[in-house]
Amino acid sequence: MVNINSSRYKMPPVKNWKIGDAFALQISSNEHEKYDGRFLIFIFDGYNSMDKSKTLPIFRIKITQKNAIPITSEDIEKLPYVISLVTLLLV
Repeated sequence: MVNINSSRYKMPPVKNWKIGDAFALQISSNEHEKYDGRFLIFIFDGYNSMDKSKTLPIFRIKITQKNAIPITSEDIEKLPYVISLVTLLLV
């Protein structure tokens, strides 16, 4: 099982997000050692209204190759994307 260590990294309030804002969550896993200590980088990409009552934030998600958060936006752009079922449904 892969656990996300969110205690050190807090998601900013929805009302303050701007396109391109990013935050990171660290992965903690004993079962999947290749992911242990790496980071998921969430990059805000806008909002999607699924219905009239709910607006949801949309993020592009990347994963670091090492156990460190990249410093520059160029370094972040080089990271591979995380592909999920939600990603496939939105495409």
